[in-house]
Amino acid sequence: MKSDQPILILDVGSGSVKALVGYELSSKPVVLHTMQTPYLPVFQGEAFLNPQILATAIKRLVTDMETHIGDTFTHIEVVIPSLKLSVYHGEKTTNTVDPHGSIHAMDIQNLHSMFQKEVVKGHVAQVCLVPVAYTIDGQKVSINPPIGEITSNILLQAYVQYIHKTFLESIQAIFQMVKIPVKRFILDGQGMADLLLSHQQDLPSAYWMIDHGANATSLHLISHHQLIHTLMVDTGSEQLTSYLSTRFGLSLDASRLMKEKYGYEAREPMFNGLVHAKDNITIRQDELNQALHEFYDPFVGELNDLMAHVFVDQKDQDLRDLPLYLVGGGAQLNGIQTLLSPLGTGQGFTIPFVKTVGARTLKSMSTLGGLRFAHRYKIIEDDVRRPIQIIRQSKTNQPNFTNYDEE
Repeated sequence: MKSDQPILILDVGSGSVKALVGYELSSKPVVLHTMQTPYLPVFQGEAFLNPQILATAIKRLVTDMETHIGDTFTHIEVVIPSLKLSVYHGEKTTNTVDPHGSIHAMDIQNLHSMFQKEVVKGHVAQVCLVPVAYTIDGQKVSINPPIGEITSNILLQAYVQYIHKTFLESIQAIFQMVKIPVKRFILDGQGMADLLLSHQQDLPSAYWMIDHGANATSLHLISHHQLIHTLMVDTGSEQLTSYLSTRFGLSLDASRLMKEKYGYEAREPMFNGLVHAKDNITIRQDELNQALHEFYDPFVGELNDLMAHVFVDQKDQDLRDLPLYLVGGGAQLNGIQTLLSPLGTGQGFTIPFVKTVGARTLKSMSTLGGLRFAHRYKIIEDDVRRPIQIIRQSKTNQPNFTNYDEE
């Protein structure tokens, strides 16, 4: 079976930039190689901390990847955070350009262009279009673009995703400094939702995805397998490193090493060995456990408060009872299941696993999600485009969320 052309995916996270080169074979990700920058604080709140340094690091990462792969990439696909996400649902209809009614890729692109012209109020910019279903002649429904089908008209239902305009413009400016065209920006939560849908048979259609990153944690609300809402807090695993450093008087490197090597030990009565013994500072596991609780207990309380104040379709309903999925670098911390067990209604959470072919060093679900999204929608945008900026108010001025309890 012939493989697809390898794709370069870059993931701009809160504490590093990750790169993946790969393709899909029978819906399975084939990873040729992965790389990432050393720890690099990328953004805080809505601002990038060191744009020029970040651009230089990305350029070096792309160059190193090209050297390793032995090929030059004409464009890249970039996974970005969904900062201040707004989502609208709508539908568009078009006729086929073929006089015989055969559907071509141009017809699909025309439908997407109609969505790209939509504008809404606020300082936001359109970044992603997520098709839900194509309907031809008012009766035949297809999830994938019905290329080659004969019809008089095509109707597309889709979600249109917007993020903070200044944040997106800052990312675009950084990649202009990198000087390699960006084919598509992909929202991290949407890519991962598509990835889980393709790899987990019993996946519920509505759930929370918690992305515990280096300098930020995102709460993604997924409904009907689509990203419809994101909340972001400036707390991640590196804030834990800083907390441990201050708490015990350690260097950041020593705190990070202790955190990554030991983490939380749930068998505290059975194991209370030394986790640090250097420079006249000795720390035992029970002391590290206590410090981890001091950090995570208020953090979990903050996340629960955020989830409790999210409403869909203006319904006064607590969403904390939805299933929870944990991703991100913070999901690798030993004992994280115990530390985050009070999240939601205490039903626990799942740390998903996606089986890949090829490189085994990747721990980033978001880069794999970017690969899934790029392949799923590759027919839609086979040319380099820029997101449309939003300049006027829509009729409703409110995101039309899918009602998750209609499942």
